[in-house]
Amino acid sequence: MSGLVRLSLLSALCLLVLVGCTAKQPANIDNICDIFGEQRSWYKASRKSAERWGTSVPVIMAIIHQESSFKAKAKPPRTKILWIFPGPRPASAKGYAQAIDGTWDTYRKATGRWSADRNDFKDASDFIGWYIDQTAKTNGVEKTDAEQLYLAYHEGQGGYAKATYRSKPWLTKVAKKVAARSIAFDSQLKGCERRFKKGSWGCFDPVELAAALRRGQESMSPKRPGRALPFVGLGVWRLGVKNILMQPGTKWQGRDLLASLMR
Repeated sequence: MSGLVRLSLLSALCLLVLVGCTAKQPANIDNICDIFGEQRSWYKASRKSAERWGTSVPVIMAIIHQESSFKAKAKPPRTKILWIFPGPRPASAKGYAQAIDGTWDTYRKATGRWSADRNDFKDASDFIGWYIDQTAKTNGVEKTDAEQLYLAYHEGQGGYAKATYRSKPWLTKVAKKVAARSIAFDSQLKGCERRFKKGSWGCFDPVELAAALRRGQESMSPKRPGRALPFVGLGVWRLGVKNILMQPGTKWQGRDLLASLMR
């Protein structure tokens, strides 16, 4: 493989890492095996958070399910002005965990994770683990009690101490739903966790990458030469990527793909 092709492939991989890590919502958000099957890096992230903060993967995932339905850029709906015009959002909550500005800043200061992003699943899952840990210390809630943890998550630790949720029947129903979701996720995970423990390729694995590149090859016309176009700050070249896709005899399966980078 020529130096140009090797450099181009490395540039393409860098681009895929940046774009691929902004994950789309899984097709089936009610099955944790399907979720991790689509987003394998999420298992590693939620497991790491659970182990760090002493909670469980199903509890973390059940809270994210309720808060954002696994949408990276979820935000509360806007209020209405005169029942027609869009008004301001009722809170600053956003991202997978729907963390508000003040609590997110407290988390970053307490953990030293100043670059943490609410739209990043790894950061959001670690935030939830941290908040669970704080709730356990402040309110004495068990770290696997999804129902009570969600009440504290929604009302804040101060509100939970004052039992403000008792005047909100709708919220207690939601908390019970989160608890039921946690139990369901736990049962599902027992049947599939083994395959996710074997290893993680982060945002992608080589076989999935090969399939994506092949689809890109099929969508391109070989009659149109690529034109060099720098990607801001990275120098990803459209011509180089096209050369990779059109390279005759290139192997695009698993270890062969990664081995080609080392030649």
